[in-house]
Amino acid sequence: MSSWRSAGFSYLRYSNTCAILTRRALKEPFRAKAAERDSVNMKVEQWILGKGQDKVDVKRANEIAGSAGH
Repeated sequence: MSSWRSAGFSYLRYSNTCAILTRRALKEPFRAKAAERDSVNMKVEQWILGKGQDKVDVKRANEIAGSAGH
């Protein structure tokens, strides 16, 4: 049995943990370049009756929702 499996991790969690630890071990300027690649951009588009509606930037929508709650 794999060590990550016996520790109770899924492969995705194990892989993400390894990636985080690898990025932390890097020295500058490699760490800064790796941090740039770490961000995720995502847009969501709702479809109604077969037509795409306005696209929503998920990060921006979360920022707006977070500021409205405070």
